[in-house]
Amino acid sequence: MKRVLLPILVIGVLLLSACGAPSVEAPPSEQPAPTPEEPAAPVETPPPTEQPAPAIEAPPTAPEPAPAPTPEPMPSEKPEPPLPPAEAATEVGGIISSNTTWTAEKSPYEITETIQIPEGVTLTIEPGVIVNKPASGDMFLLMGTIRAHGTAQESIVFDGGGNSTIVGTHPGHGYGDFEFGVFKNGYSLWDRWGHLTLRYSQIINLTTGSQKAVGGASIQLDNPSGEVNIEYNRFINTGGIVSYSSRYEFNVRYNLFLRVISSICNAGGVTQQPEMVVKFNSFINIEGTILSLEPVLSPTMDATENYWGTTDTDAIDLKIHDGKDDVRIGSYITYMPILTSPHPSTPTP
Repeated sequence: MKRVLLPILVIGVLLLSACGAPSVEAPPSEQPAPTPEEPAAPVETPPPTEQPAPAIEAPPTAPEPAPAPTPEPMPSEKPEPPLPPAEAATEVGGIISSNTTWTAEKSPYEITETIQIPEGVTLTIEPGVIVNKPASGDMFLLMGTIRAHGTAQESIVFDGGGNSTIVGTHPGHGYGDFEFGVFKNGYSLWDRWGHLTLRYSQIINLTTGSQKAVGGASIQLDNPSGEVNIEYNRFINTGGIVSYSSRYEFNVRYNLFLRVISSICNAGGVTQQPEMVVKFNSFINIEGTILSLEPVLSPTMDATENYWGTTDTDAIDLKIHDGKDDVRIGSYITYMPILTSPHPSTPTP
């Protein structure tokens, strides 16, 4: 019976192990109690040594900026060209015995003695030419012809140097044909025979006037040898215009007269002379007389349709000298109607 129970017990233990029954641990063996140790003597911590306060360092100084370099001047892209040498003047003087042309390439021309142009000889002057006369005396003594046609872009300049007459003529001779010219700084432009065409030009500072002319005119023609036409010009600070003993038409039209110092005058001199025509002009800043007649054989003047800067006829009458002012004259200047604005074909100041 005891032999049967042992195998059964063994089988039961195996089945319990297989089914996860807790294993029975052996009770722990008893360890001897530790011997109590004497408490360690307390370790005295030394007081902290006082450390010197760290030195406060100054903030770093910013380095001084290096001085900016002085910029060197930049060379110009194109060096200034040297001034051209003054053009040498072409000196002229004396008698011109054959037809001659003065060119712009040889300009300026300096007259060292009066240029004399005989009858039948023509002096042609090209656009852009400058003619000077530093010394006193006439620039030209004209019995032939001067033809000087400039352009609007290239005028022909005649500078009298303050002591010269531009053109002097001889009775019955001389013809001047001028367009786009500048006549300045002299006694007068024309003195005083022959005949003249003057258009699109400027007459400036001929303030002394002809020494022979009535009232110091810048242009005087005595007994002209042909028709006279003075048109589309500017007369500035200069003398006026005188016609004497004219048997030909004498026309003064479409001109600006600014601060002129003497009048436009028909001085008479011959019977049955044509009426002097003074029309479509502008009279600006005129002091004193601008239109006049002289008491020689009852000269006449048609001065209608001019611009006076006023419509006051009393003011206009003060600028006219005729039979209302001198009973010897015996004729009157007709000036009505007047223009209320400058004629569109007349130059402006």
